[in-house]
Amino acid sequence: MACVAVTWARPESTYTDKWDNINVDEILESNRLLKGYVDCLLGKGRCTPDGIALKETLPDALEHECVKCTGKRKSGADKVIRHLVNKRPDL
Repeated sequence: MACVAVTWARPESTYTDKWDNINVDEILESNRLLKGYVDCLLGKGRCTPDGIALKETLPDALEHECVKCTGKRKSGADKVIRHLVNKRPDL
């Protein structure tokens, strides 16, 4: 039983940093790319491999306030959310 308690007490690991260097601005400035990701996430369109990974990770990240996100990922997520709320509420 002590092993389980120790395992639960360990700090959370982070999601992969594979996408930390993606140019979020490029995606936000491209209607085609942004709509493609949104459609993927909403189940309205096909998903790229990156879209699939995002779709698998996003629910956990939102539910747990991005605790496993890297600093770059948190910054990018904040930028995307602000963009969608302020400039693309239609999506």
